[in-house]
Amino acid sequence: MKYSFIAILLIPLLYACDPETQDLDENTETAKEVQEEVITVGDSIINLAFTAHGGDLYNSAAYQFVFRGVQYTFENEGTQYTYSKIDTSNGQLTVDRMTNDSFERTINEALQELEEKERFKYQEALNSVIYFATLPHKLIDKAVNKTYVSDIAIKDNNYFVVEVSFDEEGGGVRFRAANNPRVVEGITFQDYVNYGAPVGTPLAELPVLFESDSLKELSLINTEDVFILSTVK
Repeated sequence: MKYSFIAILLIPLLYACDPETQDLDENTETAKEVQEEVITVGDSIINLAFTAHGGDLYNSAAYQFVFRGVQYTFENEGTQYTYSKIDTSNGQLTVDRMTNDSFERTINEALQELEEKERFKYQEALNSVIYFATLPHKLIDKAVNKTYVSDIAIKDNNYFVVEVSFDEEGGGVRFRAANNPRVVEGITFQDYVNYGAPVGTPLAELPVLFESDSLKELSLINTEDVFILSTVK
């Protein structure tokens, strides 16, 4: 799936201390010196964050969580996945289920006939919740553009600033502040505060605006009651 926005990620410097990864300085210098390499400095930083959050465990992960009162599950098997959403908030049982190449919705166990526009809307909604709940998992995809911006200190913590952009045009700007990290069977889940800034705001200014409490809070991205559905291999 593609998302039409640009984001700035703040990756804590401590991620570079993972003993199973190469030193970030070495990765950075290599990426700078070997221009023809596909792996950029931004890629290297995101890869370190990916490893710190669970790494290859994502390849066979199967978890359930609650987001805004609705139950979600994701089951990964290599590059194949199954996502589901179970919603009883409106007095009926609505289940959305999608895989790499299919999507279906049932209401009270009855399969719904959906127009293409409806199907796309429901599919995008389900995919986006899983996508952001499992950050930085999908950020390692080759279709995601990662650009190292700088190192920065915010509120006495040091971070790498990485610009993350997607192929679609016309989007806005997003800045997320992570909180409440917890490790569930080897994979780290976090909550986020989602901030917005006017289109055209220089990306380099977002961390400064955040520190001065000048960004507009848009929403809370909280994943609750996270637990594993099966053993992560």
